[in-house]
Amino acid sequence: MIYDLIMEGSDLGVFSDYYCTGPGQFKLLWFLIMAAALMKLPEALRKKTRISLEVFYFNTNLIGFVLLNTAHKAIPLELKVSMCAIVPAFRGRGHGKAMIRTLIERLPVGTKVTVSCTKFASRMQAICRRLCFNHIKQQMPAGMINLQVYQYNSTIGSGKTRQNTSVWR
Repeated sequence: MIYDLIMEGSDLGVFSDYYCTGPGQFKLLWFLIMAAALMKLPEALRKKTRISLEVFYFNTNLIGFVLLNTAHKAIPLELKVSMCAIVPAFRGRGHGKAMIRTLIERLPVGTKVTVSCTKFASRMQAICRRLCFNHIKQQMPAGMINLQVYQYNSTIGSGKTRQNTSVWR
């Protein structure tokens, strides 16, 4: 299901179209296998990785995921949202906003959260605006996709340990 969401997003231009190529699909499958394996590791070992896949459920239904990259040695902590997607049946109901808000609330106070979106990721851009992310003007090198970058400095985080699965009932 996560693979399908990423492929759909790539087709629509929300994610990089690199995943639509043979090498991109291979890399994506490899990454998802590694992310699934990391979710099985004890929490102490998961904290040492730079990537995590946060999977969200409503009752027992997968509603979406957020792919995160962290800079563990950075003080304060920096978190980059690389991908975020919602299953089509759950779109337009506030789940994306709730997923990002849940992640922010779990972070230590002072954590910088960065979201980079393509111009076609209008829903993610709207979520960032609603959650009071600051739109950052950024010059992209020639040949690079022009990304919209949003940043948020966490002042509401509880500092609770991040988990790789959330369940909303």
